[in-house]
Amino acid sequence: MHRLYAASELLPPLRPTLGIQLAPPTVGCSAYLSITSGALDLFAQMLLGDGLFQALLLRGRLLPPPLLPPPESLHPTPRVI
Repeated sequence: MHRLYAASELLPPLRPTLGIQLAPPTVGCSAYLSITSGALDLFAQMLLGDGLFQALLLRGRLLPPPLLPPPESLHPTPRVI
């Protein structure tokens, strides 16, 4: 988790390996729900929440940042004539 937050961006050929981090909680939740009654109990909610949290982190690392205006346009400097 710390690497996703603090490390530099991964090279494009290595990006699919991030799916390995996302798979365990979501697959575990799916398997747990298939062997139980199918109701979301606390354990299933924890697995699902962990999977959603990691998906949000991965989304932030894989998608480009939103377009923001350049800093000069936020605070324009007055021009001296």
